[in-house]
Amino acid sequence: RRQRQMCIRDRAPQAGTYKVDMIDTYGDGWNGASLDFIIDGVTTSLTISGAQGASNSETVTVPSGTSSLDVIFKSGAWDSEVKYTITYSKLDSTTINQMRGFKGNENHRNE
Repeated sequence: RRQRQMCIRDRAPQAGTYKVDMIDTYGDGWNGASLDFIIDGVTTSLTISGAQGASNSETVTVPSGTSSLDVIFKSGAWDSEVKYTITYSKLDSTTINQMRGFKGNENHRNE
Protein backbone atom coordinates (compact mmCIF):
# COMPACT_ATOMS: atom_id res chain seq x y z
CA ARG A 1 0.00 0.00 0.00
CA ARG A 2 1.37 3.38 -1.01
CA GLN A 3 1.64 6.02 1.66
CA ARG A 4 0.46 9.53 0.94
CA GLN A 5 1.51 12.82 2.48
CA MET A 6 -0.13 16.18 1.90
CA CYS A 7 2.51 18.73 0.90
CA ILE A 8 0.29 21.67 -0.06
CA ARG A 9 -3.44 22.26 0.43
CA ASP A 10 -4.78 25.57 -0.79
CA ARG A 11 -8.50 26.31 -1.05
CA ALA A 12 -7.96 29.75 -2.59
CA PRO A 13 -4.86 29.37 -4.77
CA GLN A 14 -3.57 32.31 -6.73
CA ALA A 15 -2.61 31.96 -10.37
CA GLY A 16 1.06 31.17 -10.86
CA THR A 17 3.55 28.42 -11.50
CA TYR A 18 5.12 25.67 -9.43
CA LYS A 19 8.60 24.63 -10.52
CA VAL A 20 9.37 21.10 -9.33
CA ASP A 21 12.98 19.90 -9.25
CA MET A 22 13.17 16.18 -8.52
CA ILE A 23 16.25 14.11 -7.64
CA ASP A 24 16.87 10.41 -7.20
CA THR A 25 20.11 10.01 -5.25
CA TYR A 26 20.76 6.49 -6.56
CA GLY A 27 20.07 7.50 -10.16
CA ASP A 28 17.49 4.87 -11.12
CA GLY A 29 14.27 6.91 -11.00
CA TRP A 30 11.66 7.22 -8.28
CA ASN A 31 10.60 3.55 -8.34
CA GLY A 32 6.86 4.25 -8.27
CA ALA A 33 6.89 7.40 -6.12
CA SER A 34 5.23 10.57 -7.44
CA LEU A 35 4.17 14.10 -6.63
CA ASP A 36 0.54 14.58 -7.60
CA PHE A 37 -0.73 18.09 -8.34
CA ILE A 38 -4.54 18.11 -8.10
CA ILE A 39 -6.00 21.30 -9.55
CA ASP A 40 -9.80 21.51 -9.25
CA GLY A 41 -9.96 17.71 -9.18
CA VAL A 42 -7.67 17.10 -12.18
CA THR A 43 -4.46 15.21 -11.31
CA THR A 44 -1.04 15.67 -12.91
CA SER A 45 1.52 13.14 -11.64
CA LEU A 46 5.21 14.04 -11.67
CA THR A 47 8.02 11.52 -11.23
CA ILE A 48 11.47 10.50 -12.42
CA SER A 49 11.36 7.50 -14.74
CA GLY A 50 14.09 4.89 -14.80
CA ALA A 51 15.13 6.23 -18.21
CA GLN A 52 15.47 9.77 -16.79
CA GLY A 53 17.66 8.39 -14.01
CA ALA A 54 18.82 10.90 -11.44
CA SER A 55 16.75 14.04 -12.09
CA ASN A 56 13.75 15.66 -13.71
CA SER A 57 12.29 19.18 -13.64
CA GLU A 58 8.69 20.09 -14.44
CA THR A 59 6.51 23.19 -14.26
CA VAL A 60 2.84 23.14 -13.28
CA THR A 61 0.68 26.18 -13.99
CA VAL A 62 -2.25 27.10 -11.76
CA PRO A 63 -4.68 29.11 -13.90
CA SER A 64 -6.72 32.10 -12.79
CA GLY A 65 -10.01 31.08 -11.23
CA THR A 66 -8.70 27.84 -9.70
CA SER A 67 -10.67 26.96 -6.56
CA SER A 68 -8.50 24.20 -5.08
CA LEU A 69 -4.95 22.91 -5.24
CA ASP A 70 -3.51 19.87 -3.46
CA VAL A 71 0.01 18.53 -3.85
CA ILE A 72 0.42 15.01 -2.51
CA PHE A 73 3.55 12.88 -2.27
CA LYS A 74 2.86 9.19 -2.97
CA SER A 75 5.55 6.82 -1.81
CA GLY A 76 7.13 4.07 -3.88
CA ALA A 77 9.99 1.67 -3.31
CA TRP A 78 13.25 3.19 -2.04
CA ASP A 79 11.74 6.48 -0.81
CA SER A 80 15.04 7.25 0.95
CA GLU A 81 16.45 8.09 -2.52
CA VAL A 82 13.71 10.64 -3.29
CA LYS A 83 14.28 14.38 -2.93
CA TYR A 84 12.35 17.31 -4.38
CA THR A 85 12.04 21.08 -4.22
CA ILE A 86 8.84 22.92 -5.11
CA THR A 87 9.13 26.64 -5.81
CA TYR A 88 6.01 28.76 -6.25
CA SER A 89 6.06 31.93 -8.34
CA LYS A 90 3.10 34.27 -8.16
CA LEU A 91 2.80 36.16 -11.42
CA ASP A 92 1.37 39.60 -11.91
CA SER A 93 1.32 41.57 -15.14
CA THR A 94 5.00 42.52 -14.95
CA THR A 95 7.08 40.31 -12.68
CA ILE A 96 7.41 37.37 -10.34
CA ASN A 97 6.60 38.93 -6.99
CA GLN A 98 6.54 36.08 -4.51
CA MET A 99 8.60 32.93 -4.01
CA ARG A 100 7.75 30.09 -1.64
CA GLY A 101 9.78 26.91 -1.49
CA PHE A 102 9.14 23.42 -0.17
CA LYS A 103 11.79 20.77 0.21
CA GLY A 104 11.10 17.08 0.57
CA ASN A 105 13.62 14.63 1.89
CA GLU A 106 13.66 10.94 2.71
CA ASN A 107 11.29 11.63 5.63
CA HIS A 108 9.02 13.75 3.43
CA ARG A 109 8.92 16.66 5.82
CA ASN A 110 8.46 20.16 4.45
CA GLU A 111 10.85 22.87 5.60
